[in-house]
Amino acid sequence: MIIVSHGDKLTEMEQAGTSVPINRNGSSMTTAGGSRISSGCIAGVIAALVHGGCGTARTVDAGPEGRDLSLDLGGAAMQFVWIDALQGWAGKFEVTNGEYRHFDPGHDSQAFTHVTTQERLTLDDDRQPVVYVSYDDAVRFADWLNRAGADQVPEGYRVRLPSGDEWSALAQCGDEDRLHPWGDDWPPPPDWNYHGAEGASGWLKLDGHDDGFPVSCPVERSGRNDWGLYGVGGNVWEWTSEQRDASRVVRGTSWNYAKPSNLRCAADHLNVPSDRVNVIGFRLVILQ
Repeated sequence: MIIVSHGDKLTEMEQAGTSVPINRNGSSMTTAGGSRISSGCIAGVIAALVHGGCGTARTVDAGPEGRDLSLDLGGAAMQFVWIDALQGWAGKFEVTNGEYRHFDPGHDSQAFTHVTTQERLTLDDDRQPVVYVSYDDAVRFADWLNRAGADQVPEGYRVRLPSGDEWSALAQCGDEDRLHPWGDDWPPPPDWNYHGAEGASGWLKLDGHDDGFPVSCPVERSGRNDWGLYGVGGNVWEWTSEQRDASRVVRGTSWNYAKPSNLRCAADHLNVPSDRVNVIGFRLVILQ
């Protein structure tokens, strides 16, 4: 399967005889994942539940005074980075499959068929960013985290999706003139996951770029920006709460994009909230 852009809308289509879900004109052929909560996992759940199991979460070096926030579940943790410009925290990484499956145990981010080799390349490893999640799914996940870990979120803060302006701040690292999430230089560094020589789709490839991952990569292997956030550019598009008419805005581009204009901090696309495709995931923030 491949993703094409119809105007500002990302849409899945069929590739090489493979039957795939298709979202067109705001419709979806898939249904929402179940949101039943396992009673053994409720206590201590917050912002990024890791695949290593359930336990009691605790905050480590966290507080409104500006330190980073780490949430521990039995020895495995996910980190949030304090962002002075937002006076709150941003997810160090995009939400992973392993984390999302604590909310929806049956979630499957599926696989992608390499356009040349026909190899099926998984998008579903625990440390890859979750995809095939709609805007509504991402909001439900954040709401669930707020309920399940109510006593773990610093007072006055909530887990949620970033707004468009908040996402821009994370990409530009305080420099409103910054062209790309990695800086103003071209081309992007080799560890930023865009569609280069290694890419699995038949679309435009970034000349001279090879990040080693034909599809999405583990979130910690996607390029790190000046504020210590990974994958703000590339890997997967990220839902934001910004709304334009009936659509929501996604930012950051993905592993199968190479057009230079799509790699800019200002690049965005519009998708209806119910869309689920293989290049859109999300990142969470903890803000007032």
